[in-house]
Amino acid sequence: MNSLRVLPCKKKNNYFEIYWGDDFWRSISKYLYINIVSKISQHADFKGFVDSYKELELKAIVKHALTMLGKRSYFTVELSKRLSAEGFSHAAVDHALEIASRCGALDDERRARYLIEKALERGKSKMSILYVFKKLGVDLHMINTLLDQMANDPRKQICALYDKKYSKKGPLDISNKRKVVQFFQRKGFALDDIFFVLQKKM
Repeated sequence: MNSLRVLPCKKKNNYFEIYWGDDFWRSISKYLYINIVSKISQHADFKGFVDSYKELELKAIVKHALTMLGKRSYFTVELSKRLSAEGFSHAAVDHALEIASRCGALDDERRARYLIEKALERGKSKMSILYVFKKLGVDLHMINTLLDQMANDPRKQICALYDKKYSKKGPLDISNKRKVVQFFQRKGFALDDIFFVLQKKM
């Protein structure tokens, strides 16, 4: 006799807790319940239920991951966390990441290049760019390699950004100079590089 029990998750809306008899099995999202659990035979025993679940899970996760990637880009670590949080198993997540990577939908280097390029265009320093990727949990060795390939001399970056933002405002007084220094510091540039450029500009 089937002993499957599905209860609403108290900690998360639109999530369910799956029990077999009195034993907790796992928490899953509404998406997994609709696309997997609801399709399994009501007459299956526990082994049959688990085998069917695993088979359907591999199909569902690839479809779900590719749909997500069709809407926006993710880094591997971001997509992995999102899929795991929805209740997909580690084996299923690894399977989906491999398929997505193999078909070109998931490409960490391509996404990193794009984001680094945009950050450099906005005048962000190497330090501030690394900080953002570190928070995301992206491989910093890859980011450092890309930055070495793509990043300009920080003094050239400061100079270009200064010309774009301040060149038409005329000579800076002490108060305005302090604000300019703080502006470049917030972008992660070193004081030595900032003062070097400002001395050339003033």
